[in-house]
Amino acid sequence: MTTATLKKSTIPAIQFASRMKLNDEQREALRRSFNAKLNEGNPDTVGRGGSIRVQTAHSTTIEAEIGMDKITFSSLIASRESHSMPIILRLQRVLGVELINEKELQASFDSYLAHLQREYW
Repeated sequence: MTTATLKKSTIPAIQFASRMKLNDEQREALRRSFNAKLNEGNPDTVGRGGSIRVQTAHSTTIEAEIGMDKITFSSLIASRESHSMPIILRLQRVLGVELINEKELQASFDSYLAHLQREYW
């Protein structure tokens, strides 16, 4: 029987995929911030007198910054599913709503490592 030996200096390429579920308060804070930024100089309707309104169909700065339009954003926020950490952090940065901080994220990774040690080591 052959046994493979790894060099001690070799660090395995391990990737951790993290996801986060938003609570109702976080969803509402993101929605309010998105709508406020959407309306900052980007009026969605133009009145010309009377009761006729024209809906503008253009990508706004905030939509470009978060990488999705309002419909996609609304669908994402309404979802009760978890979202990838890169999306959570992008929304947090662009919309200025703290969803998670570095200390909480580190505590989550530490908890996962402790679980692995208890269950599998």
